[in-house]
Amino acid sequence: MPGRLRIRCVSLLALGLALLSAAVVGTAAGTALSPGASPASTPVPYSGAIAEIALSPNFSADSTLFAGTTDGVLKSTDGGATWYSTDLWIHIRSLAVSPNYGSDRTVMAGLYSILGGLYRSTDGGAHWERMSQGLTDPHAVSIVFAPDFAQSREAFVATLESGFFRTENGGDSWVKENTGMPYGAKVTSLAVSPEYAWDDTLFEGTAMHGILKRTGEGWFQASAGLPVLETPAVRSLAISPCYATDRTLFAALDNRLYKSTDGGGWWNAITDEGVSSSLVRVSPGFCADRVVFAVLGGGRLHKSADGGDSWVDVHGSLPGAVTAVALSPDFGHDQTLFAASGDGLYKSTDGGSTWFYAFWPRDPTPTPSATRTPWPTYTPTATPSPTATTTPTASPTPSPRPTFTATSTATATATATPTASRTAPTASPTAQVDSHVYLPVVFR
Repeated sequence: MPGRLRIRCVSLLALGLALLSAAVVGTAAGTALSPGASPASTPVPYSGAIAEIALSPNFSADSTLFAGTTDGVLKSTDGGATWYSTDLWIHIRSLAVSPNYGSDRTVMAGLYSILGGLYRSTDGGAHWERMSQGLTDPHAVSIVFAPDFAQSREAFVATLESGFFRTENGGDSWVKENTGMPYGAKVTSLAVSPEYAWDDTLFEGTAMHGILKRTGEGWFQASAGLPVLETPAVRSLAISPCYATDRTLFAALDNRLYKSTDGGGWWNAITDEGVSSSLVRVSPGFCADRVVFAVLGGGRLHKSADGGDSWVDVHGSLPGAVTAVALSPDFGHDQTLFAASGDGLYKSTDGGSTWFYAFWPRDPTPTPSATRTPWPTYTPTATPSPTATTTPTASPTPSPRPTFTATSTATATATATPTASRTAPTASPTAQVDSHVYLPVVFR
């Protein structure tokens, strides 16, 4: 190829990539968010499949939540009754709201695209800026804020190819921290201790290297009890808000659901062999209510009210596989949770017994009137019935096995966990709990 033609082709390619990157953030006044704007003033567009749901930590007071879809980030300020688009409109892969959202209005979102990208809004979604300084891999599969973000300004990101990144300035710059990680490990999920300010504890799930833990500068294995050969991918991690005292975590793997009650020293399988699990969520009131939600084989949503010992199918009238779940920070009192299913978002206000529409993708043409017709709601005609339980026959540890479990013959010696450098105080039941990697959603 002649040199001049080669230069011209390269220039055109660079120009195209630059335009694509710039197009990620919308600038039209009709879709921009402004503080105090009425949700009904901007009709929600066709939303596409939902990859993530994130609630304000003050949801019981401000009724604010975000949905990351294949067509961008949507926002509701009335508990999901009405929605409007924010200024970030491209396929969303990960989404997180600051634990200090009431004051800092910070939201972070990772894009699912060829170029990728990690974006931040500090005005509740009205405007977004790309964060790239030090972030060598822009494909953020999981985002977690430190529980003390208001003071420490720390946040963490798991990326597709380059591992773990941390910021100490709210996202202005990032540092890769992979010391101790197996070479080539692909991080798929993150969880932070609710007492991170005192114990520096983080967990990360990987695609082929099990679960890793960090209590200081480096990562080490915390996978005892998990399959040794051909380790299934860790799809989701959830940590108890009482971790400082109960040391409890849950891990959703491709082959089954696991639980640890010693800070990751040993994991017990709590579903039958072959009952895959793609997502797990712990109630913010877990210390008292012992409630856990998990998406088990076939994408059906299940609930446990005894810390994972037994499970009930609460999928009910949800139309398809569940791809995202978010619980109200005040779940112990309002019993509110949201689930993404069948390309739509559903809400329950009775702990998962019944569901109604929060929104459902329809005709992408916006309603011309400023006061659009609300999205339809319904009351399911059938309620889920408890699944029959059985008594397991064996367990790798003395702790009781849940009703879904099967006989486990594997034995292993748990690896000693390094001692944290600081003494943890009493856990707060309202602390941020976990993050996870989200299942791929269908491109439209």
